Amino acid sequence: MGMLETRVRRGNKDRVAIGLPIGWRSVTNHAHSLLGKIWVMWNPSSVQFAVLDTSHQAIHGKLSFEETEIYESIVYGSCGYRERRDLWGNLIHHSSRFFGSPWVIMGDFNVSHYPSEHSGERLLSSSHMIEFEQCIRKCEIEDLRQTGHFFS
Repeated sequence: MGMLETRVRRGNKDRVAIGLPIGWRSVTNHAHSLLGKIWVMWNPSSVQFAVLDTSHQAIHGKLSFEETEIYESIVYGSCGYRERRDLWGNLIHHSSRFFGSPWVIMGDFNVSHYPSEHSGERLLSSSHMIEFEQCIRKCEIEDLRQTGHFFS
C-alpha cells in the first residue's frame, strides 16, 4: 500500500510507475520532495484511495473498501528534529479533522517512541522522543507495539 524512502527523483517517477501492476494507481509526494520519499500504491479493483493532503513528510487520504472507510496517513519523518516538528503539527491538525473516525498512521517517524526501540546503548528518553510522545497524546492515538524481529 505504501513505500517509503524510495529515492526516485521526480524526473524518473513516471518511468518507475510504469512498472506497477496493470491497473494499479499511485500517488507520491514529489510536489514537496525532490526524491518523492513517500509513494502510495493501490489496486482500484480492491480498494479506493482518495488523497486529502500531501506534504514533505506525509500523505493523508481516505481508504475505502467494501462498506468500510478508514483515514490513512503514510509518514516519512525528517531526520532533522526541527523539520519533524512540522510533521507533529500536521498530524495534530489531521487528528481533529479525522476525529471520531478510524485512522491508521504508518511509516517511519525517524524517532523512537520508547528507549528500548533504539538500536544504541542509551536507554534514556531524549527531547525528540518526548516531542513524539506529546504528539501521540495530542492526537489521541495508540502506538501498536511491534512484534517480531527488531532492527531487521
